[in-house]
Amino acid sequence: MINLVVSELERIWSRSKTKVILVMLILITLIWSNSMRQWNVGFYDANNTISLNNLNFSVFILRDLHIFLMFIALPLLYTDSLNAEHTMGSYRNIITRPYKKWHFIVSKLLTQTIITIIVLSIVFIITNLFAYFFLKPVDTTMFFKTKEVFDTTRALIYSLKFYGLEFFILLTLLSINSIICSIIPNSVLSMFITMGFFVGSIYVSDIFEFFLSSTKTIFDILGGLPSLDFYSIILTLIVSGLSCSIIIWEKRDFLF
Repeated sequence: MINLVVSELERIWSRSKTKVILVMLILITLIWSNSMRQWNVGFYDANNTISLNNLNFSVFILRDLHIFLMFIALPLLYTDSLNAEHTMGSYRNIITRPYKKWHFIVSKLLTQTIITIIVLSIVFIITNLFAYFFLKPVDTTMFFKTKEVFDTTRALIYSLKFYGLEFFILLTLLSINSIICSIIPNSVLSMFITMGFFVGSIYVSDIFEFFLSSTKTIFDILGGLPSLDFYSIILTLIVSGLSCSIIIWEKRDFLF
């Protein structure tokens, strides 16, 4: 399994698409960081804002970068990995190796989980460095939905929790995308259906709004507001999505 994960990581980094997406991510993060520095305002919603500083900046920029991650960068990376060999027929060669079928899909899912962590880490590091050098330096800060005053250490811990919840939201994207890619080998079609699923869910119920804009929900959760619906949705989609993907792969014959 470890060999499969390492091999998959090597294939991902060797693709020009991966390099292009990461460069785009870095550039967009830097450009948007500079724009937010000039505006000097962070949003909870249209009616609730706060001034930005070096301690809270990395949290508020996720409000806008979430859309790029959720609907462009990660769907491209996920779909390319999950569908590439299937589309080209490469599994006719590698599926004959001494591995079980589910090893291949699990290794891909583990690899994409690692990629997701790397992507979020890039955003977290860039925005914190940018804030350190270019934002107003303060000793304490505040966030929405909590009256607590955060010093540097506690603000960092809060930010890590914030990105952690964002990570689990993005894992739902991976789980749903893995099902769709397991059923539909066409990469472009798989990506658009995945995007349609999450956009469409917002019209089904407002409780799915965190797929489109995650930060408001995350502020609520970290502020101690009831969050059973959020955790139920996330856990259900992740577990059911990954389980269904493994079952589909086990039953599929890649030799034909």
